[in-house]
Amino acid sequence: MWDPFKKTVETFGENGLEKAREEVVEKLRIPDSSKKFLTKVGLPKESILLCEFDIKVAEIPTIQQFGLRHGKTIKCKELLRRIGTDGGMQICISEEKGCGKILTVDLKDEYPDRFINSSIELFIGFLALYYEACKRCQGSVDENIGKEAYKFYDQLHAYDSAAFATSDTWWSIITEQMKVGLL
Repeated sequence: MWDPFKKTVETFGENGLEKAREEVVEKLRIPDSSKKFLTKVGLPKESILLCEFDIKVAEIPTIQQFGLRHGKTIKCKELLRRIGTDGGMQICISEEKGCGKILTVDLKDEYPDRFINSSIELFIGFLALYYEACKRCQGSVDENIGKEAYKFYDQLHAYDSAAFATSDTWWSIITEQMKVGLL
């Protein structure tokens, strides 16, 4: 059975991960498994798929607080905490009903919120699998890269089918780009 906790540490190593402070995470209304992941495993220090994380903070801001700091008023129906960026959108963890799902929010309000994963541990575990898939494809011919992209999609879909519920989810877009050779 695949374990995103173990896979993340194996892929990025203890020194490649930034752990959140327990006193910051304990205040969040997210599943205990997500709290444990953030404080015991952590998030990659290295940028993966343009994702960069900001969790070594005194408080993880709501998306509204983060927006105001950047001169933007964010209207959002659910309580989201901003944990990073994917280069253009803000990566958030939802506290709505304690679900802990991960999605992106556009500060410019040009794009809709986009679902990423059902939890932070699945998201970072998927990034670890992506990182490894890219390593396997280095120096491969296009045909092998395409096959790897289809295997990668099937693997991810089995672990978190919600990440592929529509063609507009974050991972649906990433895997489509991989299949056509854009990533």
